[in-house]
Amino acid sequence: MECQGGQLACENAKKAKIKVIIDDKVENLEFDAPVCVKKQKTGDPISNDIKCWRFWGTTDGVIIFQHYACGENASYQPHRSLKYNGAWLIVDGIRQVGEGYYYWNRVDEVNQSHARFLSVVTNLDNQQGNVSGNCDACLITGCQIIATTEGGVTYKSKKGVKCTFEIACDNDCPPGHMRCETSSYPGYCCIPCAEIKSEITSITASVKRINNG
Repeated sequence: MECQGGQLACENAKKAKIKVIIDDKVENLEFDAPVCVKKQKTGDPISNDIKCWRFWGTTDGVIIFQHYACGENASYQPHRSLKYNGAWLIVDGIRQVGEGYYYWNRVDEVNQSHARFLSVVTNLDNQQGNVSGNCDACLITGCQIIATTEGGVTYKSKKGVKCTFEIACDNDCPPGHMRCETSSYPGYCCIPCAEIKSEITSITASVKRINNG
């Protein structure tokens, strides 16, 4: 079975169990194995004319400021009154944020190098430094989980901001989990190893505090 861009799982099993988590909402699924599961990003512009613009300014190569805005056209507007070759952020003729908000583009007196950039983006993943503005009016961003079986069954989750999934084959637990036997159906449970490690660390710290008086 081909699985382009996804994770092919449970090739030697009969059943594939998938736990899909979309924005903290959990859905448990079961398919005939094998199964191809992938996380797909979405970033579709609402209009071909209106774009999501990203302005960003750096100091010595490090992003310090970012601003996002929707519009057909965007540019920097330099003015001699602004220090360090500063320029206002303009979208469709409208100055962004305010008169006192502008980005530099030169080396200052302490030899720090300042630069400004502008581009069209389809997602807001690379947010660093001080961020202003948004593209809520022109960009639908998010992700979804897609699962496909060898028999052609396809599942598509709802779109969300945060998407994760876990896969278990037959009666095994997903990677990163420990199996514990129980008296209730299906006779076992899967506990995340990270939770066990965190509890052990907490207990160890408590014991050390008691021993140290």
